[in-house]
Amino acid sequence: MLVEACFITAGKIGLDDRRKQLYEKLKAIGFEIPTIISNSAHVSRYASIGEGTLVGKGATVNAGAIVGRNCIINTGAIIEHNSVIYDDFHIATGIILRGAVTVGENSFICAGSVLIQGVNIQKDTLVGAGTVVVKDIKQSGVYVGNPARRIR
Repeated sequence: MLVEACFITAGKIGLDDRRKQLYEKLKAIGFEIPTIISNSAHVSRYASIGEGTLVGKGATVNAGAIVGRNCIINTGAIIEHNSVIYDDFHIATGIILRGAVTVGENSFICAGSVLIQGVNIQKDTLVGAGTVVVKDIKQSGVYVGNPARRIR
């Protein structure tokens, strides 16, 4: 029996890139990595979800949203219209990305955070649990609070 497809079940903690490394190794070997969308998730037919991405239970991805490859959209997360999420990204449970938010590659948005419409987040950025982002994050790092402030 020849195995042609596999799925990466490892999550992302912080800004590590182990999940990205696994993805790249599996692709180099020739595996197909499917997109998995929970039956209880709502993904608009006008949204785009990249290869190897997981959309978890009760998550919502609205019209015009673009989600890159190898991402995790966790339980109850909401990605509103026209948002763009780059590759190797992890959204934790219960976050809200308002409309037209852009989040750079290899970023991690922790549980319960809210990103206000139109903000842009630099790649390699971690937004801590419960953080409210009200303006663009132009420098990679770790951000916490309401409003978000860089702590490292």
